[in-house]
Amino acid sequence: MQPSEGLTAKQEKLIALLLTEKTIDDACKKAGVNVTTYWRWMQEDSLLARIPKNASRNFREYSC
Repeated sequence: MQPSEGLTAKQEKLIALLLTEKTIDDACKKAGVNVTTYWRWMQEDSLLARIPKNASRNFREYSC
């Protein structure tokens, strides 16, 4: 993922953490992002579409 794709530094950090942390809450805490903001990004900014296709299936299913 390239920074030129329109993501903020926090969004990039969050995506990386979402792929490694056990829960969305854990990833949000480590990224310094409120969980409410995460859900808003998922809806408004199509953050899910920017998560690599080879991401954990469990994460992608839970987030939809």
